[in-house]
Amino acid sequence: MTAIDRNILREQLGEHADVEGTLRDLAPIFLAHTQACLVRLRDAAERFDHRAVGRLAHTLKGSAATLGATDLSLCCAALCKAAQSQNAHDVTRSMERVTSSFTSVSSELADHLASAGHSLP
Repeated sequence: MTAIDRNILREQLGEHADVEGTLRDLAPIFLAHTQACLVRLRDAAERFDHRAVGRLAHTLKGSAATLGATDLSLCCAALCKAAQSQNAHDVTRSMERVTSSFTSVSSELADHLASAGHSLP
């Protein structure tokens, strides 16, 4: 199982699109955006700002879904739900899952870039 479902990305782009090239172009942007979002998410969770956690998790959920990072998107959906319940334990547990899933996505994207002769900035 891969962290990124290229079929979803293909559906977003169209049947004849260069999925691998698009993924190569989007990877650095997605990773930078997601890393920054995770920093803000952790900060909001530490402050028990459940509204900010929910908003940021929702944003990340959509970005991940568009890229085909289904597990990350689902983990973000669970984090949204935990933030709505305002349960600090559930938020913490969901944050751990989001971080773990992002690590898988990040690793896969880094491997993809390396195989294409590129590296992350």
